[in-house]
Amino acid sequence: MVEEWRLLETGWSRPFFNLAVEEAVLNAVGSGVSASTVRLWLNAKSVVLGRYQRPELEVDFGTCKKYDVVLTRRSTGGGAVYHDAGNLNYSIYLSRTHPLAHNCVLRMFHQTSEAVIRGLRKLNIRTLYKAPNTILLEGKKVSGMAGAIKRGGILVHGTLLVDADLEVLREVLRQPQAGCANLSKSVRSVPAEVANINEFHGGVTLAEVRNALRRGFEETFKVELREAALTDTEETLAENLVRIKYCRAEWILEGLAE
Repeated sequence: MVEEWRLLETGWSRPFFNLAVEEAVLNAVGSGVSASTVRLWLNAKSVVLGRYQRPELEVDFGTCKKYDVVLTRRSTGGGAVYHDAGNLNYSIYLSRTHPLAHNCVLRMFHQTSEAVIRGLRKLNIRTLYKAPNTILLEGKKVSGMAGAIKRGGILVHGTLLVDADLEVLREVLRQPQAGCANLSKSVRSVPAEVANINEFHGGVTLAEVRNALRRGFEETFKVELREAALTDTEETLAENLVRIKYCRAEWILEGLAE
């Protein structure tokens, strides 16, 4: 019998809430309250810092203000990323005891990338996985992933550049300078040449990519995804996390709120 997982396809564009949802669903899945879940989602213009980054090293604040880009911080590690309506974000949440989780973020990076690559192949888009957490198209980065094991659950999430505004991306994200790594113990973003899928496959839509990724996840993990919504408990927790954590300056600027 094929295992059924929940599929969340959310159209919210609230950056703080979207990041709070990541933590709320991870808690619910990790505690056994919610089923294993895949989420496909969009975000408004925002820079999402990794858990252990210093914003002044990663972000041009003036350019963010110029383009109305919101500064946020996620609860997983890794580097800063830019989100807008041309990005399709994907997340997978499993209990750390689930056989497919292997209780290992690195193995989940590999499996999740396989799902994304398999899905894109259905649109005749040929991508490659580069360990530990990158997907390349024609040698350029179109997707990166981050993850965490927390409260009994494991989360891997990533952003897929379909038709993002790369000019804004390049302006708001600071490129690491030589010697910067020695000035701070914070995690620095790794410079990479990025590209949109539409640069090589013009005309592909977010809806087509979303449908393809859904099939890729089903086939890779050998499950059936059933569309569902957040539970009342998850939504309430997410809204509370926005208030006490994700919209607070202590969290965004210093990563201190918990």
